[in-house]
Amino acid sequence: MRVLGVLGRGADLARVRERFVGPFLDDPRTHPSSHAYLLFALGRAWASCGDSERALVALEDPAVRWADVGLEAPRSRWRAVALARKGDAGVARALREAVGVEADRSLAGLLAIDQALEDGADEQLFARRVAEFLGANSQGTRWLAEGASTGREAAERVAREYPY
Repeated sequence: MRVLGVLGRGADLARVRERFVGPFLDDPRTHPSSHAYLLFALGRAWASCGDSERALVALEDPAVRWADVGLEAPRSRWRAVALARKGDAGVARALREAVGVEADRSLAGLLAIDQALEDGADEQLFARRVAEFLGANSQGTRWLAEGASTGREAAERVAREYPY
């Protein structure tokens, strides 16, 4: 689902949702944690495709206990992306600020990159935000920025391709 989202292939994502994800979510044997991870992946993919409405439906499912599986903060990140893309920039900014208070440095870096992209920041700020994120992230993510010709390109790649 993530790859389909990154590629912006919403029609294919809809088919995957209908054919595979839906039946799995509807199966009473499916563990609630699996629901959370699948809905997170689906919401992230919809947000990446630019389908904010579908993203928010997945990411705001009231039956899911997001914090129980450690997805509350990453889920909030993608909710903010979806909200901003549908025109609720103020709500997205407030959500990022609220999440950022509790976030680890890596997630705080992603939130700052997302906000810089939304604000149309200058090259220096993009480069600084990417460097802060890479410095805080222990998962070997430097490859995300390698080969980028501008700070904005690196920021866009990190925001788009980082898994959470």
